[in-house]
Amino acid sequence: MPQMPTTAEMEWTPTKQAILGSDPEMVLYSEVSLWFHKLELFRKGENDRMYLQDPIAKDIEIHKTLLQRLITDGEHLLSIVKQSGRPHFQRRENPSRRSGGRSRNFAGRLSRLA
Repeated sequence: MPQMPTTAEMEWTPTKQAILGSDPEMVLYSEVSLWFHKLELFRKGENDRMYLQDPIAKDIEIHKTLLQRLITDGEHLLSIVKQSGRPHFQRRENPSRRSGGRSRNFAGRLSRLA
């Protein structure tokens, strides 16, 4: 049975986190989760501006820039995930939000962008 933190531990926690930093695994999970959210936002914009209408030159330019950034950020995160020893890092997902068979594996999603 886990021990309850003492009052001193609870009161020092914010200061400890500010000085020592957060749990690296939680930070990594947060960063990858944020990347998935950015990807979803990108896909929505992509659908709205590139498929549901005829894109103008500026749409194509912005799309290319954002896509390159997502790939660069994703490759960087993937290298950190691999170094962490969690190469099969997957986003936890609400089962009701599952999308028809799309991979939620981080590496799989990244490879589909390239």
